Amino acid sequence: MFGLRQRFVRISLAVLVALAGALLWPALGLTQSSGSSSSGLGQAIQNVLNGQPAQIQQILQGAGSGNGSPVNPQVSVTPSSTAQTTTIPVAGGPQGPGQPMIPVATTPPSPTPSGQPTTHLEKIMSDRAGVTLSLFGYDQVGSGEAVPVPTIAAIPSSYILGPGDQINISMRGQGSTSNDYHVVVDRDGHVILPGIEPVPAAGRQLGDFAKDMAAAVRKAYVGTDTFVTIAQLRQINVMVVGPVNTPGMRAMTALSSPLDAILVSGGIQKIGSLRNIHIIRGSQSISYDLYDILSQTGRAQPILLQDGDRIVVGPLGPTMAIVGWVRKQGIYELPPGASGITARGLVALAGGLEVRGAYKLSLLHVERDGRQVMHALSGMSERVGDSDILFVQPAADQAYEQTVYAGGQNMAGHYSSTGHSGKLSQLLKQPGALGTTPYPLFGIVSRRDPHTYLRSLIAFSPVAVIDGRDDIQLQSDDIVRVFSTDEVKLLDKAVQDFQSQVQQTTDQSHSLAEPANGLMTPQLTNTANQGPTASTPLPTGVQQSTSLSSFDVSKESINPTSPVPSDTSVTNFGDLATQLNIDSLVLINFVIDHQANVDGAVRGPGSYIVGPGTTLADLVAAAGGTQNWTDESGVQLTSTVVDRAAGTAVTKKQTLPLQGATLASYIVQPQDDFRFNRVYTIVNAGAVDLEGEIRSPGSYQITHGERLSELLVQAGGLTDTAYPYGTVYLRKSIAAQEAVGYQRVADQLQTQLLVGLGQVSAAGGNTSASPDAIAGMQALINQLRNQQPVGRVSFIADPSILAAHPDRDPLLEPGDVVFIPQRPSTVTVLGEVMQPGSYAFSEDKSANDYVTEAGGYGRYSDSGYTFIVYPDGTATALNSSWISFDSAKIPPGSVIFVPKDILPINWVVLSTTLADILKDLAVSAASLAVLHERG
Repeated sequence: MFGLRQRFVRISLAVLVALAGALLWPALGLTQSSGSSSSGLGQAIQNVLNGQPAQIQQILQGAGSGNGSPVNPQVSVTPSSTAQTTTIPVAGGPQGPGQPMIPVATTPPSPTPSGQPTTHLEKIMSDRAGVTLSLFGYDQVGSGEAVPVPTIAAIPSSYILGPGDQINISMRGQGSTSNDYHVVVDRDGHVILPGIEPVPAAGRQLGDFAKDMAAAVRKAYVGTDTFVTIAQLRQINVMVVGPVNTPGMRAMTALSSPLDAILVSGGIQKIGSLRNIHIIRGSQSISYDLYDILSQTGRAQPILLQDGDRIVVGPLGPTMAIVGWVRKQGIYELPPGASGITARGLVALAGGLEVRGAYKLSLLHVERDGRQVMHALSGMSERVGDSDILFVQPAADQAYEQTVYAGGQNMAGHYSSTGHSGKLSQLLKQPGALGTTPYPLFGIVSRRDPHTYLRSLIAFSPVAVIDGRDDIQLQSDDIVRVFSTDEVKLLDKAVQDFQSQVQQTTDQSHSLAEPANGLMTPQLTNTANQGPTASTPLPTGVQQSTSLSSFDVSKESINPTSPVPSDTSVTNFGDLATQLNIDSLVLINFVIDHQANVDGAVRGPGSYIVGPGTTLADLVAAAGGTQNWTDESGVQLTSTVVDRAAGTAVTKKQTLPLQGATLASYIVQPQDDFRFNRVYTIVNAGAVDLEGEIRSPGSYQITHGERLSELLVQAGGLTDTAYPYGTVYLRKSIAAQEAVGYQRVADQLQTQLLVGLGQVSAAGGNTSASPDAIAGMQALINQLRNQQPVGRVSFIADPSILAAHPDRDPLLEPGDVVFIPQRPSTVTVLGEVMQPGSYAFSEDKSANDYVTEAGGYGRYSDSGYTFIVYPDGTATALNSSWISFDSAKIPPGSVIFVPKDILPINWVVLSTTLADILKDLAVSAASLAVLHERG
């Protein structure tokens, strides 16, 4: 009693010290790792409580609690009706709210990492095996973790009671006999209730105790039922020693197993054994093998810890390894005292074989002198010893009578090559076999040669196979691949980029060729190493571009470590090659060998990949069909016939008659080129505007080949005041040509002007050209650059002249504008005159008369190059005649244009060029003047 009191005094002092420390921490500016000061104080007190006997803990806990559950069994309490699940934390972890008041460890150990570093043994075995190996089991028991404690409701009736177990006893009867008691099995192993004889509990099963307690209650209180449950398990103290991460004393529950104590101790280090573990219980030693639990063999016997047990973990024993086609390859420990086990036993430890079949067993054995020798084992009964490595490899790894149907369609998978008569047509005829967006003209069978084991490609046309025109007998290990329309876009894009890169490489080779001894030595690049790889993306449309640098097939596109599932669509060219188990260069050239081209009047012209048996009708259908105006009387075919034996090829052109069944009967050959022409038709070509003195002016729709006279008749002819000799006929195509011509001539004049000035400067700077003349030249150049093209064509829209001269009757074009003015009464004088303008027409006036009325020639005028622009748009020098008018007669509506004098510059070539330019500008000025009057 004195010793108990003395211990109580020491604990009280320790609690006070912990309390003082918790209060001083904030004052000193110190912080705790987690939680508040109050939680830190509770943890400090709890740490002091850890390791004390249960009776003292109960006293202290009762004194410190507000509700204070008494230990006196005669005081009844109402137990919780809901069972709770609690856990014992990893060693050293704080107990949170709701955790049972059970000490976790005598000395709180520090948490261990979840993983352990690779040991020297693992490195040696991995190097010898050629694969990374690790010790079996330490990923599960090599680090600490939380250990679950069974709920109260889960306590079995076979549980052995002992001192310290807390029990809830409910009595239900008449009157005052209904009571609830919370009692503890005392040191003597009894449970005592008021008015009832003590019932022995320690060392007895829970079920037997409950029966005895019920009998004792019925004996004391007639008609009273008794219900017994466990309120809280008793605490036991066990010692864990050996190569564990945190050895020491552990406080566990009576239902804890040795594995629980090991996990709470941080797990076993890799230098410790998982098989050589002993539980020392008094003078008894119990062997404990964790392999029975980790390998899930069902041989593990349940062992519950008892107070005072010592768990001794021995050092790691002899080991062996297994690699290959097993479920858990790794390093395994031999049983204690065993020199080896059979290969069958080691395979069983490794979880068994991956798949059923015949296997080759090879053993890498270490001889006494240290040499490593590989032995072939005859069977599973041979033994594997210390430091040996067992290799398990399949004796045969080839599927027979199996066909792989690859692609993104729902039916993709593995099929029997002998089922459905072994015909490809039977496979493709299954509902949904071609997917939702199939490409019907091309498919591939990748076939392995049974002798060389090399794969080759066989093309087929799905539509031809289904129709029975072309079929293939499937063989074992065939890979059948059909394509969607998006995947064919990938193939087409890959072909284009591959051919572009080959051409680019060829061009670079020629450009890098250097002469050697008078001969050209081209630095050729091996174009056989060019082609698309896995980096080629699947385009969303044919227009999507891909960098040419990504098409380098010198990099292997088939990566065995990254297989492409056979039942998926591909997103790049390399995946397709991998799916077919073929090199990407072989695949791209195979696709190129099966191309045909369709151009002309089809809805989807372009290049198409076709398989054997594809008809022209199939190809046209894939191209969207022919257009409404397609000439189907014949299609132009350009084909190449190759004679491999003679080493020759002949390309010929022919026209296929497509009447009848020709479309369905002609079989498309690789590299065929088809041209569908349009039917020549006279259709509505566009609109032409008729304006001015026309009886029904407006916009008229014309047909192909219609002439001006026909349109004038349709418009009702000309009015009485029409002046057909002044017809302004504007055409868009001519205006476009004029715009190009203006810019070209302006560039030429600019160049000649700069050259002339340079020659003058070289001659000493003397020139007869004045600055005003040079400025005038530059102004002319600027005028040419900014000149608005008119596009006038010289025609006389007089119906009588057009009828008499059909060659003068123009063919109309869409966008033409025909303006018939009224008979004018003036003549316009423009250019270098004193007063440009329009003057009254008189039959007696000459050109000089009109110039005189305009004030005469200007200072810089050149009278020798005066032009007359007649009403129909033609122009001539002043001394020329025009139709029936003589040189003295100027018809009304004419324009007299006086150009600038360029001779002072003394550039003869330039003056000759300007003559034609000024004539064109005069015509444009005249036309604009007439159009201005129209507006």
